[in-house]
Amino acid sequence: LSDIARRIEQSPGLNSAIEATLVIVVIQTMLGLGCTMDVTLIKEHLRRPSGIAIAASCQFGIMPFVAFLMAKTFGLDKTAALAVLVTGCCPGGNLSNLLTYFLYGDMNLRWVICSYDRIHMTVFQSIICILMSSISTVLALVFMPFCLFIYGSSWISAYTIGTMVPFGGVILTLIMTLFPVCIGMAIKARYEKVANSILKVRLLTWPSFEPSIIGVSLFGVGVAFIALMTLSIIMFGKTIFVAISPSSYAIAFIMPLIGYGSGYILATGFRLPDNSRRTVAIETGCQNSQLSSTILKMAFASDVMGAYFLFPLYYALFQGLEGLAMVLAFRMYRRYYADESIGTAHSRITYDKFDDEWDPSMQGERFTGSEGGIYQH
Repeated sequence: LSDIARRIEQSPGLNSAIEATLVIVVIQTMLGLGCTMDVTLIKEHLRRPSGIAIAASCQFGIMPFVAFLMAKTFGLDKTAALAVLVTGCCPGGNLSNLLTYFLYGDMNLRWVICSYDRIHMTVFQSIICILMSSISTVLALVFMPFCLFIYGSSWISAYTIGTMVPFGGVILTLIMTLFPVCIGMAIKARYEKVANSILKVRLLTWPSFEPSIIGVSLFGVGVAFIALMTLSIIMFGKTIFVAISPSSYAIAFIMPLIGYGSGYILATGFRLPDNSRRTVAIETGCQNSQLSSTILKMAFASDVMGAYFLFPLYYALFQGLEGLAMVLAFRMYRRYYADESIGTAHSRITYDKFDDEWDPSMQGERFTGSEGGIYQH
């Protein structure tokens, strides 16, 4: 196993391809999502941060505990347990932004009115998702060492834990998220028609397909991953699939499902609207696999960690496949069973206008304003 790890580390072509692909996809995706954001609505979400607080609690409360519990339940050895724990303690990854976008997650939403019932505001602004990802990354500077100390002390020393977190890498991740988002927001503020043309996304709404930055990004993620896996198989053969234990594969498959499910259940318990529940679920289950791989490679020698620094890669594979399955299932349900207009209409309804038009006595009615529509179910 350590030989495989050294061979992968000593493959500059593969490492460069992975890093370049990830950087391009992240910047491209964040630029597109930035074109959906509105400064005034960001302030509104920050003024009522309950949804963000719930998602952050799930990210650093549920996932580290799940990782610890899975490692103990499956009886993993020290090396495998550390790989699982580090992955569980990382903040959310950028994949969550794409999945939330295509699941019509929580966008310009004032969720305080959800005590009456569940509301869908059909918009394309992915504000709360970006806020969750950014705040999750900032909190990681504190909570990653804390969670690793709480759950990892039975496997590694406190000194090792204190040197594990690459704070520079975490800050770089935050910059890569926020900088292109700010550029996208500037495009939207000055050239709204350009921003709207970027966001004409009909990907995964068969049979229509309209290329866009976000659509191309999602397509690029799939193509890049297939290409990199093919290159890895050619270079290292079938041993890359047997490098870690079957129980680690099982954990990589189960952990995202537990994250998605527990996030959705907790958001439901706090009576968030449906699109907020989907957002919290995705933000909980998606982990920053690139960051966790970096931590494992930097904190431990290859002859100690062996091939288990590949565990975050397998986790990323399963979280992506499971997220894609949720997107397809949601789109199919929406297409054949739900109201076709839910989640497709553009809306720029302000919160004041929303309050003026909201009538809790009209359960199940459709409200339409001059700029969009609101539905209650």
